[in-house]
Amino acid sequence: MIRRMPAAGGAETALFDFHQKSYSRIWTATSDGVYFAIANSNTQSTIKFFSISTGIEKTVAEIDRILPGSVSGLTVSPDGRWLLFPLYSQRGSDLMMIENFH
Repeated sequence: MIRRMPAAGGAETALFDFHQKSYSRIWTATSDGVYFAIANSNTQSTIKFFSISTGIEKTVAEIDRILPGSVSGLTVSPDGRWLLFPLYSQRGSDLMMIENFH
């Protein structure tokens, strides 16, 4: 959870709760707000932006895959024009049996 507190002191207030989002590890904070990913379905994800000044969420990108929830790593370029996020192109594993291994 992100909380806000006046620099001069005073009570803190809740600003943004990641536990309500389905991908609590895929997010990044900037000076203007928070970018985060959520799952829309079993096949689609959305990257959203939460503005600190307005308290409004807006959709930034729709992705036709599920982002890996076990990995962190959403990043925004300093000029705010580019997003970098983790994406699996393929999942799977190989199982091999080696006979007469010494």
